[in-house]
Amino acid sequence: MEKTGSEKNIEKLAKYIANIHKHDINKNKFKIYNAEWVIEQVCKSKDVHHKSDIILALESMSQIESHNASQKKSKLLTWDIAFIINHANDVRFSEIFLESYLRHGGGKPTLAALYANLYYVQVSGAVEKQDLKSVAEVTKGILEDTVFDTDIISYDTLIKLNIIGY
Repeated sequence: MEKTGSEKNIEKLAKYIANIHKHDINKNKFKIYNAEWVIEQVCKSKDVHHKSDIILALESMSQIESHNASQKKSKLLTWDIAFIINHANDVRFSEIFLESYLRHGGGKPTLAALYANLYYVQVSGAVEKQDLKSVAEVTKGILEDTVFDTDIISYDTLIKLNIIGY
C-alpha cells in the first residue's frame, strides 16, 4: 500500500524525533517536564476550578508511572511523544508516528508512562489557557478508576506495538 504525502511527513517527523532522542539523551540536553513540574504550574494558575482534584490525579499518575518506569531515559522522552500525539489529536497520526518512531530507534514507552505524560501535557495546556475545567472529566476518571481514558491512541496500535506496562 502506497503511503500518502501526509503519512510520509508523519514518518519523517517520527524519524527526526527518534534521532534527536538517540543523539541528545546521553548529553542530558532535555528539560525535564514531569508531574512535579505540571503540579507547580497548576499551583501557580489563577484558575481555581478543580485544582485540588487535578493535583491528586497528577500525583496518582506520577505514582503509577514511577512504579512502572524501567528507565529514567525513556521517562524523559515520553513527554515529547505525548506532546506531539496530543497536539495532533488523531488516531491515525498516533499509529503512524509511534510505529515510525520505534522503527527508527526511539525508545519504547510503557503504557503507564505514555498515558501519564498525555495527562501531564493536557493539564499543562489547560493551565496555559487558564481553563482547568477542560481536563475535569479525564481528572474525574483518574480519581475514580485510576485510569486515563483516551481515544487519541487506539488499543489496536498499543497491542501491535507491544506498548504495555500499566
